[in-house]
Amino acid sequence: MSKYIFLRSKDMYIDDLGNVYEATKNGNVNTEDSKTLLHFNGVWWNTLSPRDYEIVNTIWRKFLKLND
Repeated sequence: MSKYIFLRSKDMYIDDLGNVYEATKNGNVNTEDSKTLLHFNGVWWNTLSPRDYEIVNTIWRKFLKLND
C-alpha cells in the first residue's frame, strides 16, 4: 500500500513512487486516475509552495535514481 502525501498548494496527493493523484471533493485520494511527475511542466513545479516543492523534489530525486 502506498503512502500518500497531501500537496496543499495543488490540492493533490503524491505517493513515494512519483504518482500524483487529484483529491476528491471530500479530500480523499482519487486513486482511479494518476499521473507521474514526468507529466507536469515547469509552471506546475514553480507554483508549488516551498513545503510542497521540498516534498516533490525529494520524491523526484528518488524517482530519477530508480530509472538509472
